[in-house]
Amino acid sequence: MTAAARGSLRREDDRLVRVIDPRLCDESFRAELRLLKARSQALTLEIVRDGQVEEGYRIEYAAPPAARTLGEAMAAETRWADRLRLLVPLCDSVDRWHAGPMSSAGLDPTGVLLIDGGGGPAAWLAPCPPVRLADPRDLLGVDETSLALLAPEVVRGLGTPGRPEDIYALGALAAGALGYGSFTAPTPAERVEAQARGALIEAGPSRSLMEPGLRQVGRIDRLIATIRRYRDASPDARPAGTRELRRAIVAATDLVALARDLRTADPAAALRMLGQDGAGRPDDRIAQHRLAAEIAAGDGDPETALDHLDRAVALSEAHIDVRGERGDLLWRLWNERVEDRERIGERLLAELAFLRERVARPGAALWVREAHVRMDRGDFAAALRALFAAEKLDGADLTILCLSGKCWRKLDRPANVEQVVNLAGSRIRTLIAIGELSEQEGQRWLGCFHGL
Repeated sequence: MTAAARGSLRREDDRLVRVIDPRLCDESFRAELRLLKARSQALTLEIVRDGQVEEGYRIEYAAPPAARTLGEAMAAETRWADRLRLLVPLCDSVDRWHAGPMSSAGLDPTGVLLIDGGGGPAAWLAPCPPVRLADPRDLLGVDETSLALLAPEVVRGLGTPGRPEDIYALGALAAGALGYGSFTAPTPAERVEAQARGALIEAGPSRSLMEPGLRQVGRIDRLIATIRRYRDASPDARPAGTRELRRAIVAATDLVALARDLRTADPAAALRMLGQDGAGRPDDRIAQHRLAAEIAAGDGDPETALDHLDRAVALSEAHIDVRGERGDLLWRLWNERVEDRERIGERLLAELAFLRERVARPGAALWVREAHVRMDRGDFAAALRALFAAEKLDGADLTILCLSGKCWRKLDRPANVEQVVNLAGSRIRTLIAIGELSEQEGQRWLGCFHGL
C-alpha cells in the first residue's frame, strides 16, 4: 500500500481500493467523482462502489487480478532502460485522458495498471478527482516516493489542480526510472518543504544508475534535459503534452543505437550494456546480441561473440541472418582454435546443414566449408560429396577443383587426380582467355594443380 496525495491504494482480490482522508473530500470532489462515474472514458478502471466507511472515504475499482500496477512493474525491472520503456504506454494514455473531461489524472504508480491488450501493455488509470489541500501539513503522511511526484504548486496549495501536474509527475517517474532517488530531506516536514520547491530528489546524471559513459551520449543528454523541463518548478514552463518525453524515452532506450553511439569511445561499456538480459521485444533483443557479437568479434573475443549469437538464436532459431553469422563465426573459430576442432567442427557441420536446408539459394561456400571439416577428420569420401555439390553451384571455382584433387590423392586414386588436373588446366586457360584471370594468376593456379 502506498500513501499518495489522493489517498492510499491497495489490492483486494479483483478490486483496487482507494481510501482518502474524508476531510479532503469536499462537495466539489464528490461532484467530480459523480461525473467520473457517469462518463465512460478510455483506459480508466470502472468505479464499482464508493462511500464513507470507518477508515475514510473509500473508492473501489474493478481491476483484473493479473494486471500489475505501474509501481510493481517498475520494481520488477533491474535495468533503467526497461523501467523507462514502461512509461511509453503511460505517455500514450495520458494524452487520451487529457483529451477527455478529466481535469488531471493524479499519476501515481499504484493508481496506474498495465493491462496487456494483445498489442502490448496499455496504461489504465484508477480515476480520482483531485483533492484540495487545506494545508501542506496534510501531506506529512505521504511517502517520499509519492510526494516526489507532486508538482510544487500542488504541495503549496496554489491554483487549481490541472494537467501541468500530470506533466510534472511524468517527469518525476522518468527520473525515478533512471535511478534518481537520493532524497534531500530526512523528516516528513522537511520533505514536504523540499518538494514545495521541487527539490525533494537530487536529480542529475551523476545520480542515475546509467553507465557513466552513457551520460555523454547525445540521446541520453537530450532525455535528461527533457526530464528537467517536465519537472520544472513553474507549470507554465513545462511542455503541454507527452510527445517530447515519449520521443526522448524511445530514443534513449534504443540500446542498439546507444551502443553504436558509445562504441567508438568506450566499446567495453557498449558491450556490457548490450550483454545485460532484460525485457523488450525479441527482435530488439536479437539486434542487441548481434551488435554485441560484432563488437566482441572485432575486439578479438570470438568466444564472447559466439555466446551472444547463441543467445540470439535461442530467441529465434529460424532467424536466417543470425544463423549465418553464427556459421561464419564457427568457421573462424574452427580455423583459429585447432586444439578444439572436434567440438567446434560438430557445431559447424550442424549449422551448415541447417543453412543449406533453410537458405533459399545456398552458396557453394557452405559445401566447401563442410569439405574442409571432413578432410581434417580424414573422411575424404564425405568431403568429395560436399565438393561435388559445391561444384554444381560454382563450376568456375578453382578452389573446389583443387580440394577435389587433394581428396582423390588421399584416396590413392591417381587417375582421378589426373582427370582433375586436366580439367583444371582447361578451365584456367578459358578464364585467362575471357579476362577472368591474369596470366600470372593462371600460372600460380597451374602450379598448384601440377603439385598434386
